[in-house]
Amino acid sequence: MRKIISLFFIFTTINIFSQEIMLTKQNVKIKKRSKKELFFAFHQGDIVRFNVKTKSNKKITLFSVTDVEKGMIMNQKSFSQIDDMTFYVPQTSIYNFSFVNDSWCSRSFEIEIHRKPSNPKYANFNSTPKWIKKIDTTYNVRPNDAILHYDTLWRTEPNRIKDTCYIEEKEVYDRNIRLEAAYSLRKNHKTVVEITLGKEEKSEFLEKTPTKWGYWIGSGEEAQESWKRNVKNITKLSAPLLTQFVHPVVGFIVGVVPDFILPVSGKNVSFWWVNDSLEIEKFESKEYKEIVSFDSGKNVVAYQKHKVDNREKVYVLLMNESVINPIEVNLKLVVLYEVCKYKIDFIQTFDLKPIYKRKKANKPIIRKYLVPIIDN
Repeated sequence: MRKIISLFFIFTTINIFSQEIMLTKQNVKIKKRSKKELFFAFHQGDIVRFNVKTKSNKKITLFSVTDVEKGMIMNQKSFSQIDDMTFYVPQTSIYNFSFVNDSWCSRSFEIEIHRKPSNPKYANFNSTPKWIKKIDTTYNVRPNDAILHYDTLWRTEPNRIKDTCYIEEKEVYDRNIRLEAAYSLRKNHKTVVEITLGKEEKSEFLEKTPTKWGYWIGSGEEAQESWKRNVKNITKLSAPLLTQFVHPVVGFIVGVVPDFILPVSGKNVSFWWVNDSLEIEKFESKEYKEIVSFDSGKNVVAYQKHKVDNREKVYVLLMNESVINPIEVNLKLVVLYEVCKYKIDFIQTFDLKPIYKRKKANKPIIRKYLVPIIDN
């Protein structure tokens, strides 16, 4: 009886003179499908009280308190609020407050933790754990192969090789276009010509790639006469060099013909070469100064050469600015293709196949991690 009275007096004295100490009051956010852990150190005899409340009453999937040395002491599933939950600390240790969020949305909550020491002299106990680095090494037994020798395996393989390459010409356009005088009520003093340059063709034995193109534009009879003189002169002067080409514009593209003869007089034609069909709208709406072109001019005869540069189409905008005379415009355009033929050749090749002898070896697995300890 005397022992019971003494114990009652001691417990009463402790509870009278010990006061609760707030360890933390913080807002915590858990990301979707993740886990959040808070670690605190408690002294032997502490009474721990805590409250948890989620934002907007959203539920947290799982909550648990675990003594890192002894194991779990309590848990709560699918909750939005915990009020004044307490537990007794039988021995000084680290405790883990764990929160699990299985939702596809994040969760926020406020947690408040108090400790009531068993004796006022433990009021200054440091509840913040110290983290130390630990390294564990385990060994995984696995087969280890040692090479004894190599076997040579011969085989025949098909090999695609380039056989011959040559330049091929294609006359894409050669037509006369009539442009009325600019005063005409029919408004057919200008026109747009769309020209397809071609695209790359590939097969097992043939590759055909458009590389360069050139044009000749001539207005009226004067231009046609100059074209005939050019053809006649080129045939006389450069016949040996032009045997592989048919069209004079091709000779100009490859550099055999440096220039064409120009007429002394004639009626001019205005032209713009463009890549984008949006420039046609400016042409139709008479915004000529706004047209973005890669080649343009106003001549009786004009000629030029360009690289294809992955362009499948180009547009030429033609206009007769004369308000008196209609004109007959001739447009010639030629594309050069690089044609390469391939053939299949068979070659002998070999592989070296290693021959192994199996052994066993211990492979170390090193794991580095942090461990909380009491910092007092």
